[in-house]
Amino acid sequence: MRKRIALLTSQVEEKYIKDFTEGFMRKSFSYDYDVCVFSCFDKEPDTTLKEVSEANIFNLINWQEFDAFVVTPDVLSATGLMTSIEEKLLIHAGRKPVLFVDQKSDYFPFVAMNQNDSLDGLVDHMVDGHGYKDIIYISGPMTHIYAQQRLHSFKESMKRHNIEIQDDRIYYGNYWYDGGIDVVEDVFSSGKKLPDAFMCANDFMALGVCEALIKRGIEVPGQVAVTGFDSAMEARDCPIPITSVYIPFDEYGEYVGDYIHNMIEGKETEAYNFYWEIFEGESCGCLPQIKLEEKNKKYNWNSYKNYHSVYSRFSGFTESIMLQDSFRSLVSAMRDYSFQIREFDSFVLCLNDVWSNEVIDIDEVEIKHGYTERICPVLICTSDEIGSDTINYGIKFDRKEMLPLLYEECDYPRGFIFSPVYYDDVTFGYAVISYGKEAKCYDEEYSSWMHTIMLGIENYRRTAKLIRAKEQAEEIQDNDIATGMFNYNGFIKHARPVIGYASQRGYYHTVLAIEIEGIDEINSKYGRKDGENLIHDFAFLVYGSTDEGALCCRLDSDVFVIAEVTPENNDMKALVVLERLKEKIADYNKTSEHKIKIYFGIATRGAEALAHIEDLVSEAVNQKNGNKAKEIKMRNLNLNDDEIAKLEIVKKILDENLFDYHFQPIVSAKDGSIYAYEALMRPRVEPFISPLDVLKCAEHLDRLYDVEKATFLNVLSRASEESDKFDQRKIFVNSIPGANLSLEDSKAILEELKKLGGKVVVELTEQAEASDDELNAMKKNFIGMGVETAVDDYGTGYSNIVNLLRYMPNYVKIDRMLLSNIQNNPQKVHFVKDIVAFAKENKFKVLAEGVETKEELETVIRLGVDLIQGYYTSRPKADIIDNIEEEIQTQIIQFNRAV
Repeated sequence: MRKRIALLTSQVEEKYIKDFTEGFMRKSFSYDYDVCVFSCFDKEPDTTLKEVSEANIFNLINWQEFDAFVVTPDVLSATGLMTSIEEKLLIHAGRKPVLFVDQKSDYFPFVAMNQNDSLDGLVDHMVDGHGYKDIIYISGPMTHIYAQQRLHSFKESMKRHNIEIQDDRIYYGNYWYDGGIDVVEDVFSSGKKLPDAFMCANDFMALGVCEALIKRGIEVPGQVAVTGFDSAMEARDCPIPITSVYIPFDEYGEYVGDYIHNMIEGKETEAYNFYWEIFEGESCGCLPQIKLEEKNKKYNWNSYKNYHSVYSRFSGFTESIMLQDSFRSLVSAMRDYSFQIREFDSFVLCLNDVWSNEVIDIDEVEIKHGYTERICPVLICTSDEIGSDTINYGIKFDRKEMLPLLYEECDYPRGFIFSPVYYDDVTFGYAVISYGKEAKCYDEEYSSWMHTIMLGIENYRRTAKLIRAKEQAEEIQDNDIATGMFNYNGFIKHARPVIGYASQRGYYHTVLAIEIEGIDEINSKYGRKDGENLIHDFAFLVYGSTDEGALCCRLDSDVFVIAEVTPENNDMKALVVLERLKEKIADYNKTSEHKIKIYFGIATRGAEALAHIEDLVSEAVNQKNGNKAKEIKMRNLNLNDDEIAKLEIVKKILDENLFDYHFQPIVSAKDGSIYAYEALMRPRVEPFISPLDVLKCAEHLDRLYDVEKATFLNVLSRASEESDKFDQRKIFVNSIPGANLSLEDSKAILEELKKLGGKVVVELTEQAEASDDELNAMKKNFIGMGVETAVDDYGTGYSNIVNLLRYMPNYVKIDRMLLSNIQNNPQKVHFVKDIVAFAKENKFKVLAEGVETKEELETVIRLGVDLIQGYYTSRPKADIIDNIEEEIQTQIIQFNRAV
């Protein structure tokens, strides 16, 4: 029987691991060894549940079946995993050769690539080729062997060039983006001089350096050069390809193959010097050395295969896997789509034998650790066409065999890659793919394919479990005894036909969640009977407020839910029901000993499944809880009666979206034509309350977010409805720093923005001085929506050029304070002139805001502003106007001629 080597590693589709593994396989095959690769899909699982399930693949290993073991600890970082592997090797490996790669072991030999001269060529390139001498070097972790060697190479190379390195020019990073970012931040915050170049011990830190420099307006490589190490694909594909050093992982894998062979034969292995080739990107100042990446090539002449790859939008794989209603049909779907990974010699899906029956006891499949004693190869695929594949439920083999195919006689050595099949902490089994005698690892497409397989099995498990739970719950009563309303089970059960009705008509669902205040207090003070009577009375009021077909539910002792179907995707129908209910409560409170006070929340959107309805209920309840907290906070503010009354008015405005908007023209400083309109809030209430008071009260109520959301949705909706009036002109909308919209609300706004074709400009109020994190989140949000930005009120509060650079808007609006009587104030003229010059250099427009006189108009035109807004050109109007007054427009044209 041919000797067999086990390689324990992780994420073999990642380029450097893939190159190493394929080099190792190739060399091992040359010595006539079979190779079994045991690999996690994720070298750094993001949860402890996944850590356990990923590590299970190493519990599969039958250590007695191998003649040698190679371990790569650097990529096996799950908590406790390496300790467990070392313990098992100590127990089971006996005198068999064990070799650790890149990381020392207390018990076994280890091998590492000699990188002591790895940076010589790159330093020569930077110093001799480009003339850089002041270089900051960012090393990896201080204790990492390769970080130590690369740092040694850097220092020796710089010494060879007679360049002294200061201690504060050496940093230690973490091999990840933030390691590079942190160094750049330290350089700036400590006031250190920028170097000629940053040289990094790997590419990811180099990417972090580039990102941090460019965010600060530093050009790469124009002002500072950057290099990395290991030539990762991400660094070659980025906007400025990173100059780096190729690590010869393929060659290294072959060297490790020689090393373990010599250990098997009882021989020593000589040291090996690797060649360190430079990848010349753009980040050092060279012309890019870009090559067409293999992943961009079309692999197949057959268009069908290209169009139906895992990543193709034409592939129906995910839908087919997720929609199966039996385990047999699920495995059949896997077989039918195996053509997407069909370059293998064999593929076997091995599951714990609890999956081997047609009718599965779903409680038994939740295996948390290891595998069952017997394994069922439910799907066996060969290199032939799909018709020769086997779906199996009856045949099983002993887990210690790992894979029966390993023991079949073969004329040539082969490689097998074992990987786990699981979801979170539930282990289903494992998969084994082989490319026969070809030294090859699977790629990202296979990983994605297997990820879908795992999701499909988990989806089937959950669905089967839900069906079982539903069947058990059918005997539970659907109604609440005290009120006659549905309990939650009844509510969900009767929601199903309502979902179908709404979907057929394209309608939406609106959910109103209501809590009665003080039920526990009434029960405690007056007795439970009084509390139950109040609940019963309230249920009667709810029924009297709803429309026919509404679903009413007592969700908890004092929480109720009303769900209705509505043709509009807004909260209006729920607000109508709420208003009726409030009126009935007001009448009830006039005669009742116990008064009813409520808190409420509303959620509205489309729902095509019961899960969506449940999400809507949760959303409405969460909003109700938030509103309750805000009201309690408002009561504790110690406000006078007038302030409380004003807060109540603003609360009503926000609850019922009582906003109108006037539009003030923004005109061209060249010809007076209308360039844009600014949307200005006008609350629709009596007595009138100013927009400033609305914002102050909203801040007291912790509801600035609601103002932001309403402003965007209302203005964008009107702009869409009256697009013919707005024509192609832009619309300026005020935004509140710190009130960043949620992903869900951003999606709703994005739908409106799509209709407007990039006409929206968001005004950021600089006086509020957003933090860097808030500002970056805000800008990212708006850029993602395809909108432009403007800085409002420039020249007040925190205004300065540095702050303007933080915002880097498309427009800057000069505050009225700087423009008032500007024609008689040389200092203001000088300030505005500097702003205009700065704006032109940085390619954004200057808008003079608050122009109120002819003299101010003439002065700002002479100073070169691009746009004008103010009472002199036009006041805000409820209707959209097409032109400003002809006399004012003529003045603008005449003032321009005189410039």
